Amino acid sequence: MIAKLADGYSKSTIKMYQCRLNALSNWLQNVEIENIKTRDLREYLLNLRMDFKPDCPGFDDYKLTGAKIHSYLKAIRGRDILASEELEVSNAALAIKAPR
Repeated sequence: MIAKLADGYSKSTIKMYQCRLNALSNWLQNVEIENIKTRDLREYLLNLRMDFKPDCPGFDDYKLTGAKIHSYLKAIRGRDILASEELEVSNAALAIKAPR
């Protein structure tokens, strides 16, 4: 996330990205980054669309909008770009189109 700060992203944006990436990590059950495949990410985005419920009181019937799911994908793509550059692993998120 230091790279994002260096690129001029605000601390609140970084915090949001970190929160979204933590949710992904928990869903994947802490799979090593080089073992994450495009299919895994698509299944996660489908989970966000169909089954995800925020951990907040009063949001029992809450469904994420396409725009909100896109923000999760944006965080994932940023993670994958960093991993592909710094860890030399493939970018599994590149093949995924933004949700509508």
